Amino acid sequence: MKKLLTLLISPLLLFAIDHTPLLDKLSKDVDWAYQDILINGETIHQGWMCPERYAVIKPILDLYERPIKILDIGANNGYFSIRAAMEYDATCVMADVTLRLKRICEYNTNVPNLIYLKKRLSSDDLRLLKETEHFDVILVFNVLHHIAPPDNWKSFLNELFELGDNLIIETPPASDSELTKSSIVPLINQHLQNLPHAQKIGTFPRFKFDDSFPAVDPDRLDLMLWLSFKPKEDYPNTYKEPIETGIRLSVFNELHGRYPTKKQVKQAKRSLPFFKRFLSDKILVQGTTLN
Repeated sequence: MKKLLTLLISPLLLFAIDHTPLLDKLSKDVDWAYQDILINGETIHQGWMCPERYAVIKPILDLYERPIKILDIGANNGYFSIRAAMEYDATCVMADVTLRLKRICEYNTNVPNLIYLKKRLSSDDLRLLKETEHFDVILVFNVLHHIAPPDNWKSFLNELFELGDNLIIETPPASDSELTKSSIVPLINQHLQNLPHAQKIGTFPRFKFDDSFPAVDPDRLDLMLWLSFKPKEDYPNTYKEPIETGIRLSVFNELHGRYPTKKQVKQAKRSLPFFKRFLSDKILVQGTTLN
């Protein structure tokens, strides 16, 4: 009922707000136009086919009968995480490198279960996460060829495979002329598609970053793949039994956590038992709530 009221009331409150100043602030960072920008349920900027892409991953989120823990690598404007956090009992951990996404989190005052790590995640970072965390769903949309080491991309993939149960990857077409300098794109694509547990769940016309936004190249398609390492038919309890959501405060700090803000973390600590406030490896960050 609380989420329903939030969804009904928030658009009414935001209707009278002029979003131009906010959008001007957010648009200063790189690649701002790519994804929709959601603020408390209202789209203040329309990017490229975000609702259509979300519709493809939604059935995977629907598999869960309990709170969900999501990692969104290269989250851009956080569209997919923010929608998931609004529509499900989901704690969403986003990783990217812009100030813009921190501000988007701050403006989403009705979506408290968001976490932002301002960091380009490396293989070492994935190993650090793996020590204490495990995710139900990991999203990696059109960034794998940017963040995986060119000379060790298979190792990077393997770290990802061990970090979550369901991995959803979107990759650009190997024929994209803008990516010819990235020789690992065709290698990654071929490797992923040849994996026995990889399922093709969608293709989308390629979005082109240029001055004529939005520009679309219908002859080249981004590919979305789903790799399920624990299918529900084989591991039904994985989708039912409660888990700890959120990430350790120690990991949040180590990986440059920027949302919740320092002020919010300090305030949330006051609700914890006094002795626990100093044990960052025992504190779970669940958005603006600590546990």
